[in-house]
Amino acid sequence: MAYYPANVMPVPNDLRPQPVDRKAAMATAKNLETPATARKRAASDHAVPEQYRATPENPHGPLGSDFKPSVYATENDKK
Repeated sequence: MAYYPANVMPVPNDLRPQPVDRKAAMATAKNLETPATARKRAASDHAVPEQYRATPENPHGPLGSDFKPSVYATENDKK
């Protein structure tokens, strides 16, 4: 099974298509915390592993802003 932890997710405000590395995602399985390990880490106040920290937004604003997703169809979409 492929796992995509938070630190390898695409930049949240990058609207362009993002390639994925499935082989790397499958190799990530060996680095996942078990629930018991996570409880033990949380109880001992150790820092959250880097792989569980979300990718930050691009500080320069959205990338690929020419793509405008819309929930509602416009009149041009109906033709």
